[in-house]
Amino acid sequence: MAKNALEMQQEIFDIVNHYNSSAKDLFIGQIRDGFLGGKLYTVGFNAKKQNSDEYDAYINYVFDKDGDFRVYRNDTQLLDMVASIKDKSRWHDKIFSTNGISGVIAIIMTVAIVYMALSNSTETKIPDILGNALTIILGFYFGKATKDS
Repeated sequence: MAKNALEMQQEIFDIVNHYNSSAKDLFIGQIRDGFLGGKLYTVGFNAKKQNSDEYDAYINYVFDKDGDFRVYRNDTQLLDMVASIKDKSRWHDKIFSTNGISGVIAIIMTVAIVYMALSNSTETKIPDILGNALTIILGFYFGKATKDS
């Protein structure tokens, strides 16, 4: 069952209170939808300074991804989390990109030519056009690798 906005806000405040027991006057300052596939809530509050009765203003960040809440108590913790995220692109996104498709075609052609060359039949002759295509493909990839490095 989906939570309404008030229930979600209360749950976020409870999570922040768990880490900051003296927190009061909590408020959600900003909500970033779509942040790393979830939502990032900026939660402001007042809390007692250590060894003092005075209150100071603080900000925590609550990251919600599919109901899994993570609290980051300062900017450094949040930035460390963002920096630790690796590229999680799905393999099929990479294959069907422009470079991926040309790579798949090159692999298929190479496998076909190697199969023809290694087959037991003495009648199998590699068509000149496939041999030329393989030479062009290999030249393209080696040339591209040289240019990129």
